[in-house]
Amino acid sequence: MSARPRNVPIRTRDLRHRTGSRLTSRGYARLHHGLWFRDGVPIDSWARAEALMELYPDAAVTGWLAAVIYGHAFAPLDFADEVVAPGRRIERPGVTGWQYRIPPEHVQILTSGHCPDIRIASPEWTLFDIARHEPRVEAICALDTSTTMGLLPINRLRPLAEGLRGVRGRRIVLTRLGEVDTLAESPWETRTRLFLLENGLTGFVLQHRVPEFRYRLDIAWPSLKVAVEYDGAGHRTRKQQADDEIRRNRLRAAGWYIEVVTATSLVRSPDEILAHVRAALGRRGYVSPGA
Repeated sequence: MSARPRNVPIRTRDLRHRTGSRLTSRGYARLHHGLWFRDGVPIDSWARAEALMELYPDAAVTGWLAAVIYGHAFAPLDFADEVVAPGRRIERPGVTGWQYRIPPEHVQILTSGHCPDIRIASPEWTLFDIARHEPRVEAICALDTSTTMGLLPINRLRPLAEGLRGVRGRRIVLTRLGEVDTLAESPWETRTRLFLLENGLTGFVLQHRVPEFRYRLDIAWPSLKVAVEYDGAGHRTRKQQADDEIRRNRLRAAGWYIEVVTATSLVRSPDEILAHVRAALGRRGYVSPGA
């Protein structure tokens, strides 16, 4: 029998024939209960999916693991490996098992060059599962930034959901699609957008271009010249901070109010952000509908 490829997951029962009872000290690391990889093998999304196929060969990968394989650039830092396994109850730490059947036309086979091949939900079905299983804000963040998956599966998600009948979560998906704006360029930009909407500020648009400077504002109310800009990690270098300050000074001189938001400020001081933005809008003549 030929040796298995180096990066293929190995079951505990097979590993014991090689190493005896002391597994962790003999060049192997555990991914899931009962499944191991050799030390030094990168445990990326493909490896995780191959491991699931080793454990559940008739299942299909879905959720965030499938989205990452398809190229989604904004997955959570930590997420469970999800599989759909009809008629099979899965109880394994780090793995979420769903007992339903994906329509055959939405199951694809990916070949990585290693054994086993990966059975995976289609990109649009992957988004369908994320949209119905994740909490509202996290689901909308995922859908907003799903353009990083290529071929815009978000455009196929609504027809998919509308065509389903009797599938749990279908209405949730359609509701969340009504809140999606794929012009968002990061999950925190989406969180900022939703924060403004939830507080009744509905005049903001994403990625507004200011023609006289050829600048693009993350979130802007063009007629009132009020903007909210999200600064992520990429804005923390000295050069970028200097460039941002030049840009914002020019915009302010042209009559724009700029509110700079970070992940920390949005979490710790949202009321302060809201007060600043409302005051700026008020100075430009905006009257709150409830005022």
